[in-house]
Amino acid sequence: MKPGLVLAIGGALLAACLLATACGGGGDEGKQDDIQALLQGMVLTPSDLPQGLQQAFASFSTNKDVADATVDPEATLAKLEARGRQLGYDVQFEPAQDAPGTLVVQGMQNTASLYKTAAGAGEALAEGVSGARATDWKTVYSDQSDVKMDELPLPSGTDEGAWFRISGADADGNLIIDDQVAFRVGNVRGFVRVLTAFAGGQDRNGYRDEVGRWVSVVATRIKDALQH
Repeated sequence: MKPGLVLAIGGALLAACLLATACGGGGDEGKQDDIQALLQGMVLTPSDLPQGLQQAFASFSTNKDVADATVDPEATLAKLEARGRQLGYDVQFEPAQDAPGTLVVQGMQNTASLYKTAAGAGEALAEGVSGARATDWKTVYSDQSDVKMDELPLPSGTDEGAWFRISGADADGNLIIDDQVAFRVGNVRGFVRVLTAFAGGQDRNGYRDEVGRWVSVVATRIKDALQH
């Protein structure tokens, strides 16, 4: 199995929720602290994941952070503010150096973005899902062969969204699966991405249950956090 596969941040599904490394200001500082704590309680932690995965990155993103990473920052910022986006949080995981050789998960990403209303979160979600459906995944994964994209049923606990499973074979014949699940729970837009690698000849349905369970865990945490 190819080691150290990189969890790349990009593609149409992430276009509307790219998260920069900086945590900018804006608004009342006390309120920002409360929102940060709220978002941190919505995402996965190392204890939820298979042994051998460690947190590699975590960052908040303001609307300006997101806008500055786009081609047209001014237009993007206006769109984010019109939709009522308040703040986003991105956490990523990767295999530790001492991870067991049997670990198939090569990278994970979980984001949560808080909006003022469910309608605003829904608009942002719809834009991302539409972009993903229009993406030429064979071009995105041009280094793989027999690339397929399947849209799977959304896991329980979410209000709406879409699950995209992109799979293909690398140069060594390993099956690479990239699960990207974008969803909404109340006024929060969530995203879970899981990259797995299997020795050649494996079923493309591998690890569906695990990915679905993680999405449901996040959905439950979002609901619990919003009720407090």
